[in-house]
Amino acid sequence: MARTAVQGAGEIMSRIETTDAWSSTDDSSWDLGEGFGESPCSVHYQDGDLIAGKYRLLRKIGEGAMGTVWVATNVAVESTVAIKLMRPELRSPELTDYFHREARAAGRMNHAEIVRVFDLGETADGDPYLVMELIEGESLRSVLAREGRMTPERAISLLLPVAGAMHAAHEKGVVHRDLKPDNVMLVRRGGGRLQPKVVDFGVAKLVAEREESSASASFEVFGTPDYMPPEQALALPTVDRRADVWSFCAMMYELLSGRPPFSSRNALDGLRAVLQDAVPSLVDACDLDADLWAILERGLQKEASARWSSLRELGEALAAWLWSRDVREDARGVSLQGEWLPYEEICTPVSCGETPRLSWVEERGRPSRRWSSRRRAHRLHRPRPQGEQAACH
Repeated sequence: MARTAVQGAGEIMSRIETTDAWSSTDDSSWDLGEGFGESPCSVHYQDGDLIAGKYRLLRKIGEGAMGTVWVATNVAVESTVAIKLMRPELRSPELTDYFHREARAAGRMNHAEIVRVFDLGETADGDPYLVMELIEGESLRSVLAREGRMTPERAISLLLPVAGAMHAAHEKGVVHRDLKPDNVMLVRRGGGRLQPKVVDFGVAKLVAEREESSASASFEVFGTPDYMPPEQALALPTVDRRADVWSFCAMMYELLSGRPPFSSRNALDGLRAVLQDAVPSLVDACDLDADLWAILERGLQKEASARWSSLRELGEALAAWLWSRDVREDARGVSLQGEWLPYEEICTPVSCGETPRLSWVEERGRPSRRWSSRRRAHRLHRPRPQGEQAACH
């Protein structure tokens, strides 16, 4: 699928280079969202402290440049929660708004795969806090670091619930703007099942609310550059649900290849690549199925209008691809047919005598299932050309 650089990218780059929104220092961790690297917090709260007269801090489980996350107990009802506390020295109306934004975003949603927020307030010292569902699990980032790149079947089965959760968020007028492996937690359920949960809506865009016009003018960037689309990298006011489509596909790209599509130690170089470079294909480098690559590549188009229009549409395409590989459930054990493919009768290998195969239909701009057992057998059993690499490199 053809792609073009964002119009006027050269002029825009020259303007950005004169601003402070993007640092040109050589830094491998240039997350502009919650993380800001891993600067240690000054010691302010301790185990046993009582927050707002009702939340007893038990132990610290996370720390970043903006604040700390603790396991706490609500002494009134004896429930265990997670509580996020801002660093006192960072207290300001602007950063306090991150906490309020996250609470408002989560308050719009009631979804099993999205972290729940229960309470919002300030400590006796005036530090903002956010009380959330305690998630007992590990991040997708940790799994990727431990296991390395995944098979397409595993990656899609893990991310399909994320697509469903974010489509529900979009329907409520919430755009995450920071989808990445760090912000997807995996909770173990019975039978070895995994339930993904999307966390950290601190930089979410609430579509119904008025955005500050100064953000675009000053190139104030929200999110993590490795996963943000061109319009978000340029702080354009047109950021909508299709920005999350890009981030979702960038995340899947990393699960399949071991690295994001545009990864650089230099922020400006990374931005140039996002704006101007074609996404490196995984068909040859990772021996990825061409049909799956067509689905993924469409989600990484420079122009938002050329991407999948919604994560629901993208999820249906991915579920159809999984079905063509004889996978019937996602990582939670939820039926693909019940969740994603109820709109047409699905022919099974038993009833049809051959395996469904996904093919790309350009005139519709979406995948459809066609029968091509001969083509599938050829792809599965074809000899590997001399020098072709099966693994990403």
